[in-house]
Amino acid sequence: MSHKIKTDTGYCIVSDDCSLDEEELKELAASIKRLPKITQPNFFIDMRYDYKYVQLQALLKITELLQPVINGNIKNNSSKIVSMESVCVHRERNEVEISLPLSSFGVLRHYYPELRAALSAMPSIQVTYPKWSYQFSKTLYGKGPICTYVAISRDEKNRRRELVHFFFPIDVAACMVSPQFGFTNLLLRSLETFKNIYTTKIYLQICRSADAGKWVVSYSKLRQILCVGNKFRRYYDFRNRILKEAENELRCNSNHWFGLAECFRHGEQSPYLLIFNIYSANNEQNSYDNYKRLLAKMVSTMTESLKIQKSTALSLVRKINIRNYNYIWRKHNQLLAYIVDQNDIQNNRAYYVSSMERIIETEKYSELAEQQLLF
Repeated sequence: MSHKIKTDTGYCIVSDDCSLDEEELKELAASIKRLPKITQPNFFIDMRYDYKYVQLQALLKITELLQPVINGNIKNNSSKIVSMESVCVHRERNEVEISLPLSSFGVLRHYYPELRAALSAMPSIQVTYPKWSYQFSKTLYGKGPICTYVAISRDEKNRRRELVHFFFPIDVAACMVSPQFGFTNLLLRSLETFKNIYTTKIYLQICRSADAGKWVVSYSKLRQILCVGNKFRRYYDFRNRILKEAENELRCNSNHWFGLAECFRHGEQSPYLLIFNIYSANNEQNSYDNYKRLLAKMVSTMTESLKIQKSTALSLVRKINIRNYNYIWRKHNQLLAYIVDQNDIQNNRAYYVSSMERIIETEKYSELAEQQLLF
């Protein structure tokens, strides 16, 4: 469900809250602690690529394979790429070879011809990613194949097993394991559950922005990130086939999920801005006590200091969720200070209630760094 809100420039369509109740949240948070995660280089998340789903799966499986190297580099603040099982560094050829069994892709054998064809095509796909220029001593952004060569072979130790070999330039492989571009923790179960590339790409971006609580992106840029090209040209189709499907799938199968705010200008059929309000189960079990404590303090202030009816106070705090409570708490204190400083407010109770309702609603469709002058 969603509802429309009028704004100065047009209107926003905001998804209704999709937070979980206390018991659901605690159960999810406890289960996530037991599930394996992988540390994904932001180098992969930030690059633009028009890979098929199985090709993106290959990169994610390579990341999983490289976890010991990645974690070692984070610990030692280094960017070494070293040989290990299934990873061979050929420094004299400036090349890194990484092999994976075809069986790891979970594809039935009669689909192996399509799988081999998709993986073998990876070197022909142009990818946008950062590359260091030794001539100008700065990072450049351009296009090129991230993987330069792919081959399929029989495993010599087990002739029934096929292997796919990926060859990367050493400088690209170093970016794949270097802390320079940052890392994002992903839930392995989620990556294995998603069925299409669009949900997976959105999940990567949501995880990358989870600490901020929001991912703000223009509609045009999101289309570029997802590489939809000329598909889903009508926003109605894009929304229902990509965004709503991802919203529903992440809520059921992820440690991070989102509610969507779509910002439209008057007379336009497509939004100019999309705001993903991010919910997270990673730390919610620990923060839930603080959430309830602050909400209780807000209710106490409303009923005791401002003499607001308890039913009205409880109605207000029910609209505050685990994702935005710290932000609303700060705004609550700023609003109280403002009311004390002003002598021309006729009814403090009514002013507080109307301002808080506007703060809670506006938070859903405001940009991350925007300073809201609501009072």
